[in-house]
Order: sequence, then C-alpha cells, then structure tokens
Amino acid sequence: MIRIGDKAANFTLKGIFQGTVSDFTLQSFPGKWLILFFYPADFTFICPTEVAGFSKMAHQFRAEDAEIFGVSVDSLESHRKWGEELGGVNYPLLSDEGKTVSRLYDGVCLRGTLAAGSYLSSSTEKDIFDKELRDAEVLAEKEPYLAAEGLLKALNQEGLARQQSYNIVKVLLRQEHAFLRTFQEKSSASDRRKLTGPFKAH
Repeated sequence: MIRIGDKAANFTLKGIFQGTVSDFTLQSFPGKWLILFFYPADFTFICPTEVAGFSKMAHQFRAEDAEIFGVSVDSLESHRKWGEELGGVNYPLLSDEGKTVSRLYDGVCLRGTLAAGSYLSSSTEKDIFDKELRDAEVLAEKEPYLAAEGLLKALNQEGLARQQSYNIVKVLLRQEHAFLRTFQEKSSASDRRKLTGPFKAH
C-alpha cells in the first residue's frame, strides 16, 4: 500500500485515449505531475461527475505540466463505450481488471449500499411496503442520481449487463413517472426478498 510521502510505485496498464489502446506507465512521463484517480465503475450515474470534471479541466492541468489517468477495474472495451457515452474523455482511461494497481494504491472504491425502512413487529406487511414506496419517492425527488444508482444495481442483480442496465435507466429518467414507478417496484421487490427470512422484532 502506498502512503503519503512514499515514492509512487511504477506500473504498466493498458488504457484507451482518443480511441487508441496503448500501454501506460509512470516512467513514460518523467518530470511531470501525474493525477491518478480511481473510480468504481463505468456506466454509473454518480461517477461521471468526477470523470467529466477532470475531462473539462484536462487542458488546465496540462498547462501546469500535469497529466491525468483515470483507473477502474473495467475492460478496455467498456472504457471505450463509456468514453463515447460521455462525449469523449480528454485523458486516458486505464483498465485494471486484475485489481493489482488499485490494491497497490489502495484505490479500490467500495460503493455504499442504501438500506431504507424500519421493520417493527407492530407493522403489517402493507405498512412496510407503503413506507418503502414513500421512501423511494422521496429519494427519487431529492437525490435522483442515488435513485438511479439504486435502480441500476437492482437491474444488475436481475442479470442484466451493466451497460444494458445503464441504458434502460437513462431512458426511464426521461420519463419521470415511469422512472419513479420502476424504482418503487424494484425497491419493493428487494424488500420482499428481505422479508422472506426471519428478522428480529424491536
């Protein structure tokens, strides 16, 4: 694990930049500042904030003699399609499918999971699901990107590939009512699975 003050460990990873796949290594940029940032996955609704933000400012970093590498554990093909989805990324996206560099730099991002609802012995099943529907509606209104991530995860768990799930959620987001109904349905389905096992009454 790399700590603050340690010499940066060299590595070589394949990456894609402007449609071209190349090997990227720290030693290829002698005398330059390097910004190495890790993000959890392509085709999500939260990660684009950082990925696109760095892309918009890439020219400013280069003006200060600094280069940017974005790293995740996705494949090169996933990076290529994700870059196209974002309208282009102005720095290389590196593929660390083996997670060696992510572990070396302690850069593996763990995505938080959202659990909503309180299950009380005095609540009926209908009460519980009604509350979950209200919670889902509030979340979709106040934190739409978190709701989108929740729906994306639910579709992944049903067996859809990440990019397929992303495309479905993106279409649903254009129809607010359809998105809300689908998000509520998937949230409730998840909670029904939780209720199939025993739970401790409070």
